[in-house]
Amino acid sequence: MNTATRILLVYSSISVFAAILSAGDSSLCVIPLDGANEIYYPHEFPVNTTGSYSILSADVFDKRSLRSLFDSTLSENSLFARCDTSPLISFWTRVGSEMGDNLLNATGPQRDHFDNFGIHCNIPGVPLYALARYRYSDHYSDRFNTLWGEYASHNGRWMDYYDEGLLKDITGAYLYNKDILTVEGSLKRYGVWGAAPYFFTPLYRKGYATAHDASYDFGFARTAIGIDADFQNWYYDHHTPEEKIDTRIDAAWVQPFAGTYRGSVRFHSEPLATPSHALSVSVEDTTGDPLFWKAGAGIFGNGQPEAELGCGLNLRHRFMVDATAQWAYYPRDENYVFAAIRDTVHYRCAGYGALSLHGSVDYRDTLVYPVTCRTWYNFTDTQLWEIIDTSSGTPSTIYQEPHDDNISTAGGEMLYEITLPFVMLTFRAGGHYRIDGGKQRIKLPWNCGIDFCLGTRDPESILANITLNAVGPATIRYKHVPDYSLQSFTAPAHSDLYFMLRIPFVSPVLRDHIKAAALVETGPVHLDVSKRIKKHPLGNPVGPVISVRLDVSFL
Repeated sequence: MNTATRILLVYSSISVFAAILSAGDSSLCVIPLDGANEIYYPHEFPVNTTGSYSILSADVFDKRSLRSLFDSTLSENSLFARCDTSPLISFWTRVGSEMGDNLLNATGPQRDHFDNFGIHCNIPGVPLYALARYRYSDHYSDRFNTLWGEYASHNGRWMDYYDEGLLKDITGAYLYNKDILTVEGSLKRYGVWGAAPYFFTPLYRKGYATAHDASYDFGFARTAIGIDADFQNWYYDHHTPEEKIDTRIDAAWVQPFAGTYRGSVRFHSEPLATPSHALSVSVEDTTGDPLFWKAGAGIFGNGQPEAELGCGLNLRHRFMVDATAQWAYYPRDENYVFAAIRDTVHYRCAGYGALSLHGSVDYRDTLVYPVTCRTWYNFTDTQLWEIIDTSSGTPSTIYQEPHDDNISTAGGEMLYEITLPFVMLTFRAGGHYRIDGGKQRIKLPWNCGIDFCLGTRDPESILANITLNAVGPATIRYKHVPDYSLQSFTAPAHSDLYFMLRIPFVSPVLRDHIKAAALVETGPVHLDVSKRIKKHPLGNPVGPVISVRLDVSFL
């Protein structure tokens, strides 16, 4: 797990990452590099962008974590959280491709499209659920196609697995949930093309990953444990696999006391990180009406401490004021050496500590229709940079280096929903501004949008949706030694349209027990620039995709 992923998970108890920008979450933007890899950019914590350090690889949210001092849930990224567990059996299939690419090829390998299939079942008489899923993605891959060809021309051979698609995986999962006991687990076989740091050239990884969580409620306390193991083969030189076993163990004991208070003890182990182990304790007031507070502290195996203190005020459930101070330590990942198209590059990771201060004000009310406003201030005394060493004439070494940048940002977001008979309108906007005027490692200043829905949310009715997004320019920066000069790459601001149509079907038999619907989606259609643009500054040009999904449930 790379440093940026760990940073984002540390803040998971403060931020709510519920959906991507097109789904209405203005605080979190998704910047696609290609059809499999994305950067997750939270406006509220802009220095904690996921995917901006080390290798950018798919599924950065697949792993679960107890690293937050206050998060008491092991399964915030559960596969079952994304599907309805009430039907007896349900399955779905989805296919799509960028306009201009073949959805299916008559001969040769199936490329330049995506498809997935899944089935979920509810075991009768037992609170046991099972899920199986297949995914394949190879759209937005023409940049990698060019690089694969360039590598073959320069080295006289192709990279291994270049014709496998950007992402291919098969996943099986189970969930047992009854009263005081919850057990969940999954097993996945995967192969994925990630992007190397700075160059964003292809790097392949394949393997098997398994994750299992369990929690038990004793009545007077609750305990939970999670174990993840990822048996990886990294192709750093594009031909010879380097085996790694990425394991993580998280355990927690949560103890209520004195009525409204809750204390917890947590243990975290991740052998590939340095230091590998951490122990933390926390206590918090769970009432939140009108005052609430929390305090926690932890220590790593090398003696590095971390601590968090927060308090807030909830006024009539309309205004909420929250303030948090945190000293966090981020362990170092393993160093590695990878082959770019023409050069061999050493990547060196760094561990570091950082002080952060965060304050926010929320307002929720019904001004004829529901409105939500949020504003925040965030200060961090340290920013992690990727430093490019070009002293030999070419980038031979890339290393992480924390700098005392004292980043101060302020921002806000707004959501206003208007619901009329058969018409729904949602207005949203969000962004942030760096107060001290300094340079951020990665920057996406603002975004806003409008959703127009015609129909109702009833799954048995037709629903049409048009979404308009406007997003500011995305910039990613690097520093070069020996003079620490800045190098910036920028993707343009753009406006997009997305279209969606849901069509339900009525079964001629057992209509009360069979539910089906088709979902047709297309976008992004760019309004102010060419058909295809880069949304990530060094990514693949993105054009409109059309996809069709079919959902069938047996009740």
